[in-house]
Amino acid sequence: FTRLPDVPPAMVACGRRLKRFLTGSLSAEVSAYPPFPGKEAAFLRVQVGRIASATVVCPAGFFALGEDGASLAKAEEFAAPPAEDMADLSRWGHRYAHIKTQGRCELYEPPPPEGEEESATTEEPEVSPALLSSLELDSESAAVDWGAAVPGEPAWATCTSSNIPGVKHQVVGVRSLVWPGAFVAYAAGAFSNCYVGYGFKNAPFVPAPPPAVSAEYEGMLQESTELPLRPDEPPAEEDDPAE
Repeated sequence: FTRLPDVPPAMVACGRRLKRFLTGSLSAEVSAYPPFPGKEAAFLRVQVGRIASATVVCPAGFFALGEDGASLAKAEEFAAPPAEDMADLSRWGHRYAHIKTQGRCELYEPPPPEGEEESATTEEPEVSPALLSSLELDSESAAVDWGAAVPGEPAWATCTSSNIPGVKHQVVGVRSLVWPGAFVAYAAGAFSNCYVGYGFKNAPFVPAPPPAVSAEYEGMLQESTELPLRPDEPPAEEDDPAE
C-alpha cells in the first residue's frame, strides 16, 4: 500500500469542481479544468476525504463527544441494539466532521491585508451539521457532500438480509444515495463501512466556465514614425593567409 499525502484546503475546494475517472497511476497528471494543483495521488486523497466525511457512519450512542466538542471516545454504556432496529436512520450518526465549502472542517477567516481595515459587511459563516448528527437529517440538509441532490429526496436507503421476522443472524445494510457505492453493514452488534465506486457524487455536474475573454485595448492606436534600428553589420571574415 502507498500512504496518500495530506492535502491543503485549496485542493479540496478545487477537487469538488472536477469529475473525472482515475488512471490508476498516483504520479499521473490531473488533466482537467480548473487546473488541479497536484498529482493524481492528491486528487484521490481529496475524494477519499470527501466520501469518508459524508458516508462513514456509526450506531447512535456508540461514541460520546469529548469536552472539546470535536473528539470522540467509545461510550462505555453503549448496548448494541438488535439488527432489526438498525433499519431506522435515526439509529445512525456521522462519524467524521463535515468538510465545509472552504475545504476545512473549521472555518478560517484570513486577516485583512496590511494597512486595510476589516470590512463592515461580512458574509454569514457556513454552518455545518454537528458531529454524530443523525442520518435522517441529511434529506433536508444543504451541507455540501452530505445533503441529497434534490432537497427532500432521501439521502440514504436501508435493506435487510431477510424480511422474515425473528430470523437469526439478521444483517442490516444502509447505503448512501448521495455517494453511490458507500454502505455500512450491521450484524450482531458489529458494523463495517465500505465504499466501492468511481468517486462520483450523485448530483448534476456543472463544468466550470472558461475564464472571461480579455477586453479589447481601449487606448488609441498610433502609428509610429520612428524607423526601426538598423541592425549591426556582421564583422567581415578574414581570409586565411596563403601557405
